[in-house]
Amino acid sequence: MRPNAAVGAATATLLALLLAGCTPPAPDPGPSPTAAPSPPAAEPTPAAPLDCDGIVPTGLVADALQGGAPEPVEPVVATQPLSFELFPAMLLEGLGGLDCSWRVGSGMPEYNDPSDWAYLRLAVLPDAASEWVPLATYEGMPSTLTRRIGGIDASFEGGDLGLTYSAPVGDDWVLLSLRAAGLTAEGGRFRGVDGGDELDRLDAVAEAAYSTVAAAAPDEPGPPRVELRRLDRPAVCRGGLAAPGLLMASGASDAEVVVSEPTGPPDSFAAAIAQRARLFTCSVSDGVTDLETVRTARGFGGVIDDFTRPDLEVGFSPIAFADVPDGAGPVVGYVENDVSPRYGGDAVLAIGDSLYWIRGLHPEAIARAIVAQTY
Repeated sequence: MRPNAAVGAATATLLALLLAGCTPPAPDPGPSPTAAPSPPAAEPTPAAPLDCDGIVPTGLVADALQGGAPEPVEPVVATQPLSFELFPAMLLEGLGGLDCSWRVGSGMPEYNDPSDWAYLRLAVLPDAASEWVPLATYEGMPSTLTRRIGGIDASFEGGDLGLTYSAPVGDDWVLLSLRAAGLTAEGGRFRGVDGGDELDRLDAVAEAAYSTVAAAAPDEPGPPRVELRRLDRPAVCRGGLAAPGLLMASGASDAEVVVSEPTGPPDSFAAAIAQRARLFTCSVSDGVTDLETVRTARGFGGVIDDFTRPDLEVGFSPIAFADVPDGAGPVVGYVENDVSPRYGGDAVLAIGDSLYWIRGLHPEAIARAIVAQTY
């Protein structure tokens, strides 16, 4: 599932043709006759709730995911098991935002596996337009690529990892991404599809979504689903995150556990979500490299239930915990299937109302250590 360490350079042809028309001034109509009183204005129609079923027409989703398949496709609602998007999606759901994902094909067992899988993700972070920043390139610099869509300039970035649009829409921050096997390489669902045609299809999805978001009621998508927990200031690593268990599970003899929190203005969509969720990180560090990182969001544990669909188990395997005492709160864990001895992997863990994202060389061992130290 993990992208190659050396990601290919961005490859997409951008089209930016704007047509402007001029209209001659209307002639002076002269004095107007006395008009009859106008009927009372009709009450405005309430905006429809903002949800995944109505944010964009299903046909546009299907067009964007069609690729080179000769027969029509029928997208299904899906969990996208790409770890760096999965965890922010969970947090966004808990914050009352909107995170929609559709799939065609057979799912994503590993990111680089030859397959016909493709996922379209559309996410809305409410009241975050003022925090919006352009997408980052693969070199970490702000992208200078844009697309003019429905009167909105969307930041754009494309490459082997997929195609992504990001834009401030009304009061909200909207992210649209397409992920697929071999999107810019030979093979996969999009082999032989002209890049400009695919961008036009994504433009249609973005324009429909932007229009829906801009017309939504001010309190849509909705209030937070979770009650944000008051955290210690500064945050500390204790309880399930205490240093002894994390260090033992990591197998690092000369290391320490370091706590950190997001600071300063967010530099990405995921960072903006992390700040709102009051995320904090406990890292096992050797002073140069973070060997293991545990990102924790208090209050978000129950959100994991919405993501335990078959798609998640394509890329992740459930973890069985034998040391959870009777009467304890719910414990749910998943570990990435393709954990690498060299690059490590990811795990997601929910204990009671706390949600954890574990990344490193020993994600399952760290998850078990957190459970053991919690109980």
